[in-house]
Amino acid sequence: MFISDIDGTLLNSQGEIPKENWDALKKLQQEKQIVVLATGRNLYSVQKSIPKEFPMDYLIFSTGLGIMHWPTKNLIFKTIMNENLVSNTANFLKSKGISFFLLNQLPDNHFCYEYEMKKAPDDFFRRKNNYADFILEKPIAMAYPAKISQLIAVVEENSNLEIFNDLHFVQKIRSTSPIDNKSVWIEIFEKGNSKGHATEWLCNYLSHPKNKTMSIGNDFNDTEMLDFTAISYCVDNAPAELKKKYSVVSSNNQGGVKEATELFIKFFIQ
Repeated sequence: MFISDIDGTLLNSQGEIPKENWDALKKLQQEKQIVVLATGRNLYSVQKSIPKEFPMDYLIFSTGLGIMHWPTKNLIFKTIMNENLVSNTANFLKSKGISFFLLNQLPDNHFCYEYEMKKAPDDFFRRKNNYADFILEKPIAMAYPAKISQLIAVVEENSNLEIFNDLHFVQKIRSTSPIDNKSVWIEIFEKGNSKGHATEWLCNYLSHPKNKTMSIGNDFNDTEMLDFTAISYCVDNAPAELKKKYSVVSSNNQGGVKEATELFIKFFIQ
């Protein structure tokens, strides 16, 4: 099983899929290997960038909250947050003056509710504008809506991230904004959700051995996935902190995914 992140890994800096990466993953499928993409994007966003005919078997999306069998588009796994946990987390973020979004249940989690605090960062408004057609009206009869999949808190690039440690009661992942590529998004879920947990679930679902897995990523929301798989790589454009921890292949602009697939073939097929 070969698992690749999308933004900053599979895609180049222009947001395109290099032909060499497409061909490399197609070759793995021809070798009867399982190809998986794992992303923080919601399904709506993925479908805008990844063609229906792209050579993959499964899509892990929304940082592990959902898994889709790509050829049939069947959703085989999804999760939502406990309502009390949503309320407690939202109230905590409000008390800290942090702007955030509540995302609807999967697969429609591109629909969201926005909670703007004072001095909200510019990237909060960028995301709000990007999803302007999908902003939902807040419920009147209750403090927060039901059936929420996750929260996304948006903070400035150089913000004090003590808030990250304070959120000990939830699963949280620091990720870089896919919009301005520098602001920090804190993705918040029920404990036990991540790309890594989703990869483990998929291995169990398919009865696929962990010792025959490889992953490649570029950001902090990939770490649980990189820690789970038997062999892991980060691309050269990843943060220095990740490059100290994981083996490094070429950047997303220099064929890093193709290079990793060649290593996959060397280790698992030849």
